[in-house]
Amino acid sequence: MRFAILCMVLPVCLLCRSGQSAEIALKRILNLRIESCEVTRAETMSNGVTEVEYVLRPSTSSFIRCTLALPSPGVWNGRFRGFGNGGPAGNVRMMSDQALKGVAAAHTDMGTSRGAVTDEVILDFGYRATHLMTVTAKAMTEAFFGRKIQRSYFYGESTGGGQGFHEAIRYPEDYDGIIAGVLTDPENNIHTEFEPAL
Repeated sequence: MRFAILCMVLPVCLLCRSGQSAEIALKRILNLRIESCEVTRAETMSNGVTEVEYVLRPSTSSFIRCTLALPSPGVWNGRFRGFGNGGPAGNVRMMSDQALKGVAAAHTDMGTSRGAVTDEVILDFGYRATHLMTVTAKAMTEAFFGRKIQRSYFYGESTGGGQGFHEAIRYPEDYDGIIAGVLTDPENNIHTEFEPAL
């Protein structure tokens, strides 16, 4: 299933103090129409990094929190990185250190921060959250910079290794390269039967 860019991005708090170019670039993100996506914060920081927080709801019981850190427009090196989580997930980090190196970087809590477990949340944790985080963050990145991503990579260990494994098997078009270390057993990792993508 491809994640189509269809619906509306809801209003956010927009604070941009790093110059006209970053402000214009940020507006391009806010003008995107992304299915089941709500941008909850978009702010350009004093160090030039633009931080975006958003929630994805592919089902009624889904609540997938994601972050995207973007370098200033003149610093981006054309690369995008997705980062894996650990253990039962439930947390989300802003990868601003990566943005300061010129890389656009995304992270997700895998849909587990609210604690409620449903069949849909299990699917989010298993593989859906990572894929949707990726395609949404990549669309935002390309809108922000006004050009295509040149290379995209994923890195994760343990639960993050499982995330990388499912990205490689189910959605090989998401990343050019994947490092999946200390890989936990995929079936136990997602608490559901693994079925390769058709």
